[in-house]
Amino acid sequence: MDEPPLLVYRKLYLKVEAYLQNGRTGIIPEAHGLRGPILKWINDGDTNSRRQGVGRPRVIKEKGRRRLSHLVKQNRRQTVAQLTTQYNAGPSASVSEHTVQLTLLDMGLCSRRPTRVPLLTKRHRQLHLQWAREHRDWTVDEWKRLAWSDESRFLIHHVDGRVRVCRLPG
Repeated sequence: MDEPPLLVYRKLYLKVEAYLQNGRTGIIPEAHGLRGPILKWINDGDTNSRRQGVGRPRVIKEKGRRRLSHLVKQNRRQTVAQLTTQYNAGPSASVSEHTVQLTLLDMGLCSRRPTRVPLLTKRHRQLHLQWAREHRDWTVDEWKRLAWSDESRFLIHHVDGRVRVCRLPG
């Protein structure tokens, strides 16, 4: 019985990796006609397997991506619909919201909740310190009696009306 193609390629990859670790590029196997592309990758450092000029051309070109990035940085609280409207008001071709959303994701910009951190006053810090000093000698049993609440929200249709901003991950 023949092995699945994925398993064959995985085994071949492991063999090639072993050859490369030992510095023996001259004996890479000819199996499945991969010797040429593997040697090209070794010699040129070309890891891009996508051939240039193949596939559907991008609707938003590099200049449009830069413009879209600029629009996002002007106001990070804009929705995709607002960004699309602003982008389409410019000189470039008209695009859909879906295209703008996919382009933003491709650029690494994700939709996130804006973080709000309350500012601590001098009084807040004093109260925190006082509370910590009062409870530093508590036993494990005393801590077990304390109830901690974590307010989790669950949405059915993912429409909560909350503001979201575009951010780079991390």
